[in-house]
Amino acid sequence: MTVAITAKGMVASLGLDAHTCCAAARAGLMRSEELPYAFNDIWNKKVEYAIGHRVTLVTEGFEGPARLARLMECGLRDLESRTGRLDQIRPAFYLSLPSRFRTVCGNELVADEEIRRQMTQTAGQASSERPYEDAARILQQAARALTWGVVPSLRYATISGHTGVAEAVSAALADFSSDSVNNAVVGGVDSLLDEETLDWLQQTGRLKTSAVPSGLLPGEAAAFVLLQRTDLSRTPPQALIRSTHVLRENGAFLQGDPPSGVALSEVIRETVKNLTDSERVWIITDQNGEPYRAQDWGLAVPRVLASPRDSILWYPAVSFGDTSAASGAVAICLAVRSFERHYAPSNSLLILSSADGTTRAAMCLESGRTVQ
Repeated sequence: MTVAITAKGMVASLGLDAHTCCAAARAGLMRSEELPYAFNDIWNKKVEYAIGHRVTLVTEGFEGPARLARLMECGLRDLESRTGRLDQIRPAFYLSLPSRFRTVCGNELVADEEIRRQMTQTAGQASSERPYEDAARILQQAARALTWGVVPSLRYATISGHTGVAEAVSAALADFSSDSVNNAVVGGVDSLLDEETLDWLQQTGRLKTSAVPSGLLPGEAAAFVLLQRTDLSRTPPQALIRSTHVLRENGAFLQGDPPSGVALSEVIRETVKNLTDSERVWIITDQNGEPYRAQDWGLAVPRVLASPRDSILWYPAVSFGDTSAASGAVAICLAVRSFERHYAPSNSLLILSSADGTTRAAMCLESGRTVQ
């Protein structure tokens, strides 16, 4: 049984729909801007403002879960513009969202002892987190804004961060294999631009500033794809999902552990077997400028790729900033649109994701034209 991507929807800093976002990214555009968030630059003795990628017209005035619900509403609205009303086909939802307690993780990276002590004391609250309930609440808020006539069916929710969408795709494929679902919406939503998260990124030394030139630029996005079985769908497939692999590293970045590249190289090795174009390895990666990710990637590549010249690399974070839990879905939308518009450098590709924790994931996609 083959599962196909038949539609996509997306909202990000470069546009309020998937087609605009993908066209702008292909043109090399970016809309990073100064954020209304300031901190003291102790090295240069001045006040500095953070730089990020905002969805200005959508998220202005919204914070926390309300900001996520707003992004989700707009992303699903774009998806509906290509599928018709989702409440009529009643798909199952598989979602990747941020953890409510991520800002109390990574205390090993904080230089300030008082802040590190406070984070350690608060970290125990994370045990009370309920990802499914939080995701269901945000999805229902978006559904009300879209005036759906039925309560959406949420079958899976994860707070794994960058690897969340790959995990959601894996869960959806398992349900397709067991004939539990016929239609599935898989996607992610995240924003790194609320004040608490920006504080956390700055305190852990991850935010790109004049003092930290190798940090990340925060972004926000919501992206979704509709998955259907090729033998049941009346819509031509835009892309096929060949395989997904998720593995765990022994150490975690947020715990201060050094990278090894082992898990990332293994998911690449297992997934690359499904590539139909063996001459060139096309990879969309979530590299975001952080040294840890670059080192993990650098240690993984020699294990699995014969030559760096054999690979074609795309970096969505350059265009959209780090979109964390939504990054995997953003990469899927970029790949699918390139297949549609015939500028994809290969008929198949790998989408690689590395979480801030221990998980590493890879997805193999193939052009839908191969089965039309």
